[in-house]
Amino acid sequence: MALTSTLCPCCLSIFSQPLPEYQGYTGHIDSPGYVYRSSRTRLGQSACPLCIQIWEFVQRKEQDHGSLPVPIRSDEEDNGSDEIEVRLAHIGGPLGSGPTPLAAPDPRCSPEEVRFWQSDGEPNEENWYGVKIWIASERYPYDLNDRFDFAADYGTPAALHLSSRPRPATLDAAFDIIKQWMQQCDSQHVSCAPGRHGAGSLLQQQDCSGPPQATEHEHSEAIILPPKRLLCLPRSNNGGRGGSRGASQYPDGDRSNDDTIRLIDTTKAYPPQNSYRYLALSYCWGPDPSAQLKTTKANLSDHLSNIPVASLPAAIREAVIATRRLGVDYLWVDALCIVQDDAADRDGEIARMGTIYAGAYCTLSASGAAHCDNGFLEKFMDEYKDCEFFEVPSYFGARGDDRKNLQKVTGVKMSPLGGRNAWGGATDDWTRRNLLHRGYEVLHTRGWTFQETFLSPRLLVWSAVQPYWICREAFWSCGDPQPDEYLQQVGLTEWLELRNDVSGGPPCVDQNSYDAATDSPVRAWPWAAVVQGFSLRRLTFLGDKTLALHAVREAFSKEIGREGDYAVGLFRSNASVDLLWHTSYGAEPATRLSEFPSWSWMSFDGAVGYHQKYSGTREEHVEKHVDFAIVEWPQCDQFGRILADAAKGSTNKLKLAGLAKEVAIPHRFWKDGRASAQDMPCSAIHVLQLGTDEEEADDDMVGHITFDEYRMPSSNDDFDNSPPSRYKPFECLLVAMEKRSGDDDEEGNGQYKGCFGIVIAPTATAAGDSQRVGFFKGHRNSVDYFQDAVKKEYTFV
Repeated sequence: MALTSTLCPCCLSIFSQPLPEYQGYTGHIDSPGYVYRSSRTRLGQSACPLCIQIWEFVQRKEQDHGSLPVPIRSDEEDNGSDEIEVRLAHIGGPLGSGPTPLAAPDPRCSPEEVRFWQSDGEPNEENWYGVKIWIASERYPYDLNDRFDFAADYGTPAALHLSSRPRPATLDAAFDIIKQWMQQCDSQHVSCAPGRHGAGSLLQQQDCSGPPQATEHEHSEAIILPPKRLLCLPRSNNGGRGGSRGASQYPDGDRSNDDTIRLIDTTKAYPPQNSYRYLALSYCWGPDPSAQLKTTKANLSDHLSNIPVASLPAAIREAVIATRRLGVDYLWVDALCIVQDDAADRDGEIARMGTIYAGAYCTLSASGAAHCDNGFLEKFMDEYKDCEFFEVPSYFGARGDDRKNLQKVTGVKMSPLGGRNAWGGATDDWTRRNLLHRGYEVLHTRGWTFQETFLSPRLLVWSAVQPYWICREAFWSCGDPQPDEYLQQVGLTEWLELRNDVSGGPPCVDQNSYDAATDSPVRAWPWAAVVQGFSLRRLTFLGDKTLALHAVREAFSKEIGREGDYAVGLFRSNASVDLLWHTSYGAEPATRLSEFPSWSWMSFDGAVGYHQKYSGTREEHVEKHVDFAIVEWPQCDQFGRILADAAKGSTNKLKLAGLAKEVAIPHRFWKDGRASAQDMPCSAIHVLQLGTDEEEADDDMVGHITFDEYRMPSSNDDFDNSPPSRYKPFECLLVAMEKRSGDDDEEGNGQYKGCFGIVIAPTATAAGDSQRVGFFKGHRNSVDYFQDAVKKEYTFV
């Protein structure tokens, strides 16, 4: 049977025969391509989806460039004709980015499709990406072009020729796909089993009016106590199913004014040995905490009785809807399940945050919502019409004369302009399409949500363009953009890799891209990767850093076996590495945070990293210097917050000892009291003796300093005299040595090829105390330079 299509006869004829292959636009009238002619009047009145897209393309280009000479005549100007002429050609070639070839394929894939992707099969020679569209213009040879993209539904013959997949057009369709993912993960993913990762070994029947009725899960291993409180979500009258788009899409659309949920206290309501199948919500509160409905001491008893759904902020209200639609009866939301004005309750639940997210059946990540009063479920239908595809005929799988026979073709879908390139790509309207550039989805930029991504065995990420399923064995998406594209754009790829590495799960990236055993930065520097990822994120209350990182640190300590005391982001047992942080390249200047000591990376309000991670050095190649020692380590609470002095009866400060020596930085590298460059070269201290007509030699340079605040650490006194001093000295405490690797042929002294240290300056407030002001990376000659260094002891603030 011939393929039906909503295209008009004119547009349908475009695909009745092979389009020319796109050769690259030349800007001349004879550029190869299918010549499509129509009129503005007809295009403006047509209901054909392709006509509409062509008309919008022409209008957009005219808005950008003025009246276009269409059709083009090389010997005449625009004659004001109603006629329109565009060129079309197909874009083909290698298959490119497609469904991630993981061990657990999407359940919608056909067996042939599974074999194709898992075998990394060569694409069929008829593979098409889509259709290039342009206006042949000598006046604007490179600006008047765009593209359509082809996509094939999962499980269709065309799916072996096309890497793109269409996204769902309705909320019902999205939930149906997610339920398939849940079923597949439940039945086949041992690494994601609730018992293994703390979600509880029992799954319950769907009735929260009484004690959970437990049935043993085939992969269960242990019972984990549930959160202290959960939201119990009684089912609506219509059973949680929606109808057509609109209010009926929501399971409680017909009773939104009187629908209620309630808190339950799991320590009192039922015996603690019963577990609860619940979702945990990851979302942004937003800049205005008052917009958030919270549980407090005053309203706790009311919330244990009922909470009107209509009173919930939009993000939480839609999380209730999604939880019900997925057949789950319990939901954990921090604002409602923790008594926010009870410090003991808050600290107790924050201390258990790791088990709360690891114990959830799944974490629902409302990444499409910028704040709590922002909905997310229907954004991919409301705001991004690029997800709407229309069917076109094509001849995939046909050969020779069969290409012209529409009885032989397989139906594919064609997106509007830029449908695949949701965050950019080969389009001239890059900014308009750059929807998911890093930082666009606010959730992935917030400090508190780092632990949720890191600890959850399953993530249902409801992004602005579509839902994604991310578990320990698979990344799945409803369509394009594919999960690997999305995760890279929102900055989650490395942290999910580290999550699986820490937990012992299977790798979650394409191992063909690098040798994971040797090249992966998160494996080379695991805690450094955590620090870097967390420091990139923002917190409304900067003093919450230790609290927001606690659950990740706890999981890291247990899984990696990092022993010893922990304080404000550093481990004592690994201090010779953890102390060597630096402000990241390109970070904005910032003032130190008084809540944290100068030696901790938490004292810097911005991104930090570790120099070795970017220079190729691995952690096993960094060796603590023999003279470096921790004289005293501060006592901290369970979150790593340093206790007040009175709690210990002493100063309770970090005290370090080791070899120290001064280095000098030239005056020319400072301007208005600030460092003129983040990575500043420093020289041997003897350059202070140079005459005014002498310059330091190349061999005098011993390393580079990255200052924490990009400014003079104390004052400009050395540069304020007239004439100003040519150099300013800084004291460096030697912390670690960089060992040679087996294939290292660089020059240097013995078994070491460099050294690392911290830059120190006296404080202006406490006599005898010091503060860290920067990071020192020594060159190959620095090993010899520190041979005559003096051993000193420092007390840090």
